Amino acid sequence: MNEGTYALTLITLILGIIGTVTGIGSLILEFYRELLNNYHLKLKVMKNMRGVNAAPRLKPDTDYIIFTIINTGRSPVKINTVYLRMLTNEKIKNYVLTDSFTPYIDRILTKENPATDYTLEQEGTKIERLLYVGVIDAYGKQHKLFVRHSLFRYFWKLYMRIKYKIS
Repeated sequence: MNEGTYALTLITLILGIIGTVTGIGSLILEFYRELLNNYHLKLKVMKNMRGVNAAPRLKPDTDYIIFTIINTGRSPVKINTVYLRMLTNEKIKNYVLTDSFTPYIDRILTKENPATDYTLEQEGTKIERLLYVGVIDAYGKQHKLFVRHSLFRYFWKLYMRIKYKIS
């Protein structure tokens, strides 16, 4: 092999490596951009909250649990229904939050308006039995927004099933 062929082969190899690295980098960047462009929902739960000057919706002497749903992505999303999945003494039940049916509140989460609140009276509600908050968006997709981390949630659910003999 002469020096000219060797130099040409070396240049071709270097350009091939540069092209491969550039292609993989742009592919990773494009996947990252696509991931950011979708919507992602997160949950924030606040207990023992009271409404001040919130008439007529909230009673001033009542404690509430406020579920805040936050869109952390770039795409807008419309929230249709929010429900709670809870362990009861007999079995697992779903409870729809009545704030889901208020027609005058626009539940479209955008970059300018990324969060919406749902209220629930705290009296009689055992928040420690909450498995997750379910959100159904305008596309019909269901999102499970968990309050606790997964490993704790697994053992907690197992404990509740044993304690209340839920199958």
